[in-house]
Amino acid sequence: MKPFNTKVKVVVLLAAIIIAYFGWQAHRQDSELKEQKRREQDQITNIRNHITSFVLAERNSYQYSNLGGIYGLSIKVQNKTIYIIDKVTVKVSYLKPSGEVWKDKFVEFYYVEPWKMVENKVADEPRGVRIEYKIVSITSRSLGLL
Repeated sequence: MKPFNTKVKVVVLLAAIIIAYFGWQAHRQDSELKEQKRREQDQITNIRNHITSFVLAERNSYQYSNLGGIYGLSIKVQNKTIYIIDKVTVKVSYLKPSGEVWKDKFVEFYYVEPWKMVENKVADEPRGVRIEYKIVSITSRSLGLL
């Protein structure tokens, strides 16, 4: 009966080694997944905290009249992240020759895809000799910006 006991012990030992190995593999994979999620969360936090460095607005070379009037204006928004930006609002201020604001308009951009630039044309205005613009709001569910 001794050979049978030795065989049983070897089988039990092999089974224990296999179970320990797969348990170790599962633990290692779980640790790697946790580390990957932590890095992704750190990246999201960094982008969220510095969103104005990643979502930018610019204007084209519009036409204007010395007597007043802004024509052919368009605003572009660029998303320099790997995340979808759900909505960007850009405030466009039309200025009089004195530098005072004559009128504010809000231009909205929806669903700006990662690494894309979107352009919206702005209706002509009969007054104003120059404009100023700035992003006033950015919404992204992916980044937790609501």
